[in-house]
Amino acid sequence: NSLLMFVVSTFVSLPLVLLLSYIIFKKVPGYKVFRVLFYLPAILGATIMAQIFKSLLMTGGPVEQLLNKLNVPMSDMTRFAGLLGSEETGMTMLIIFTLWTGVGVNMIMFTGAMNRIPQDIFESARIDGVGFFREFFNIILPLIWPTVTTMVVFSMVGIFSNASLVMLLTPENQSTWNIGYYILTYTLNANNTIRVEDTFCYPAAIGLIFTIVNIPLVFGIKALCDRIGKDVEY
Repeated sequence: NSLLMFVVSTFVSLPLVLLLSYIIFKKVPGYKVFRVLFYLPAILGATIMAQIFKSLLMTGGPVEQLLNKLNVPMSDMTRFAGLLGSEETGMTMLIIFTLWTGVGVNMIMFTGAMNRIPQDIFESARIDGVGFFREFFNIILPLIWPTVTTMVVFSMVGIFSNASLVMLLTPENQSTWNIGYYILTYTLNANNTIRVEDTFCYPAAIGLIFTIVNIPLVFGIKALCDRIGKDVEY
């Protein structure tokens, strides 16, 4: 689950946010409305967004009623436990929530980086007949690549320690647990036992092991990103 969420946030959410940021940067018709909608999760906060999401997906909630009207088949387990509580749909719902709420903060970072690019570059490209997508891939992306690298590294750093998403949405659904939440629950329950192997030593050892595993991965991802694109000063 930890690796799956990293893949989703890095190879699905990040490109999507990049494209949406570029669309807003180009000030397409209605961009102010889209900007408010995309920034809303960052403004409200993760806890509030999680409560809204849980209310929408609760048993007998709006989403389930809509699926029933559309005659979408659901198992008895999903109907009983809800879309978040079911082992069949819990992880999918977490991925949807990640894509929904991962736009706001990242979009602020990317649009800020795009706004720093001198306008002379865009005027020159416009004279040369550079189109929408060519401008994005040949001008925007290389010039903001350091910001992209930073966001990828941040995503890699939290791959084994991010427990907030599971804690807020699916703490009862063990099929959605990741390493970070497993360490958290083990730590919280350590005071309730007298066995040595169940004290804080065990979750601390797990955290240390995955830290050792993650360090070369982080430096490897950073080195790979630096090879793909260079830091450009302007």
